[in-house]
Amino acid sequence: MQNRVGSVIPTEQDIEHLIEDVESVSAKTERFTLALSAEERRHTTKMRANGDRLVQLVGDQAGDRVLRAAPAKRAARPRLIREA
Repeated sequence: MQNRVGSVIPTEQDIEHLIEDVESVSAKTERFTLALSAEERRHTTKMRANGDRLVQLVGDQAGDRVLRAAPAKRAARPRLIREA
């Protein structure tokens, strides 16, 4: 097997600092999260396989074009149209 790591091995002190950093970030972001029960996790929306590519494509398209909601003539779903 090829040695792709080389001689870059963190010291014990480096590892301790990294663990402290991760714990600090985890503590700071905890207030923005919520704990789900197993039942709640089971019912959450799941991304399709390779869905990240579709999300990237939609984001790229949205960035390339200015989109706005079309004015509704009646109580219908708004549809998106491109501005020139």
